[in-house]
Amino acid sequence: MVTAVSTVAKAEMHDVLVVDADADMYAGVLGGSFRVVTASRAAVALEHLAQRVPSAIVVELDGAEGPAINLIARARRFSLPPAILVTTSDVERVPDAIAAGCDSVLLKPFAPNLICSRVSRLVRSHHESLQQQSVPSRGDLMSAGSMRDWPTTHCPYCDHEGVTGFEYASHRRAWYACLSCKKVWMAKRRD
Repeated sequence: MVTAVSTVAKAEMHDVLVVDADADMYAGVLGGSFRVVTASRAAVALEHLAQRVPSAIVVELDGAEGPAINLIARARRFSLPPAILVTTSDVERVPDAIAAGCDSVLLKPFAPNLICSRVSRLVRSHHESLQQQSVPSRGDLMSAGSMRDWPTTHCPYCDHEGVTGFEYASHRRAWYACLSCKKVWMAKRRD
């Protein structure tokens, strides 16, 4: 069942679809700034997407393996794709989400204000691209989130050139993923 959480009818508010078994916990944090619609499962969210495409989707990976990745891939195929933020406590699942087309990753546990600021940056970048009458590029949305491609960095596992930094662990360390071998690791943060 899809639940509309925020009933604020401000024209400038953007729609955010939250797909998580505990989606209601996000509603209070995001509801003041966005029109929030929640779904407890990816299959239900796909039904919602058939009717309306939001500005952003927050999808939790920890519940079901295939449906969340399928949701990301399907949302990425829209002519005006939404910004997609993935949340997870399992870093090993992040390479599949990046390959499917997510724009940002937020590792659990996180402070509630962090999700609000991350979604706000993604939506703002998405909206600015649309105002310039261009489809938001994945690179623009990635930089609005936490992800960045490092084309000359080598994977320490398979030596593949080109990795993706997807989340900061601290001001000195960050998480990286190799989409070739699907491995993740923490290393010195690059800026």
